[in-house]
Amino acid sequence: MMTHSTWQVGLSVTLTGGAMFVGLMVGGVLADRYERRKLILLARGTCGVGFIGLWLNALLPEPSLVAIYLLGLWDGFFASLGVTALLAATPALVGAITDAAGAITMLTVRLGSVISPMVGGLLLASGGVSWNYLLAALGTFITTLTLLRLPQLPPPPQPREHPLKSLVAGFRFLLGSPLIGGIALLGALVTMASAVRVLYPALAQGWAMSASQIGLLYAAIPLGAAFGALTSGRLAQNERPGWIMLLATVGAFVAVGLFAVMPHWTLAMVCLALFGWLSAISSLLQYTLIQTQTPEAMLGRINGLWTAQNVTGDAIGAALLGGLGAILSPVASASVSGWGLAIVGGILLLVLGELRRFRREIPASTEA
Repeated sequence: MMTHSTWQVGLSVTLTGGAMFVGLMVGGVLADRYERRKLILLARGTCGVGFIGLWLNALLPEPSLVAIYLLGLWDGFFASLGVTALLAATPALVGAITDAAGAITMLTVRLGSVISPMVGGLLLASGGVSWNYLLAALGTFITTLTLLRLPQLPPPPQPREHPLKSLVAGFRFLLGSPLIGGIALLGALVTMASAVRVLYPALAQGWAMSASQIGLLYAAIPLGAAFGALTSGRLAQNERPGWIMLLATVGAFVAVGLFAVMPHWTLAMVCLALFGWLSAISSLLQYTLIQTQTPEAMLGRINGLWTAQNVTGDAIGAALLGGLGAILSPVASASVSGWGLAIVGGILLLVLGELRRFRREIPASTEA
């Protein structure tokens, strides 16, 4: 609206994404070294200040583009820092119900990804962009007030070391652990597959879809994922979560491969919903195993690295699809990406033996 430039919009998104990545790395180190409750409250409160700044900037007769860039960096960094600290604190907060906590978290995120664009669009149409920023600030401060009730969350004892050495130690643990490293790799591939949404507008032309029907395509994956979060409780408690994760991941890739070649958009939407459902199962199992199988002293850094793949994986997937789109049709690009990832997933099904064979003890009450 301000610049009428897609390049400027892309730059803003890129800067915010870069700040989020840095925030995840820094937040992971801090969450393993400092009291986590303070980090969570500091990060959330600081994000609210950033939204207030964006609101005030939007009220100006001529809003500053530089302020938008800087405050985007601000909010991206501190939001990621807070998320990492909260993830690291989750096992201590929920105890044995990590599976249920993960499902609830995923459900709220997926539903939010459907509802928030709708609400944002209504606010833009009725009150302008300033109302979006104001409500975001109010929502942030309200959630911060609820977090004041958190107990003290001290990090586990560990030797003091340089922050960069601490981060490198996290990378070494991730790369040296076949179980945790395999989980992070699968998560990155699933996130790459979700980037297929960049092809929706081009594919919609072949299906002769209206604008409202294209909106249904965008909603299909989040709705399928929400259904997956609601129905995956029993699967999350299975004694072989790694095996189920691998199968769900490969199945999700196959759904993407089939999506673009469907003769009608309704069948394509079913494939996307199936992808959302299977990817939700995979993501929930990733979350559960990372929270339960990572040493407490590493939880902050590993959660930061695992969450970072959501930032980088999506960007890499979009870039690869853009490259394929330069030499192939949209249908071929989507299909090749899906089947290519399915082949990679099949190879990982054989290679990631420790993840495939992993078994966990099921409490007697759960078995009953």
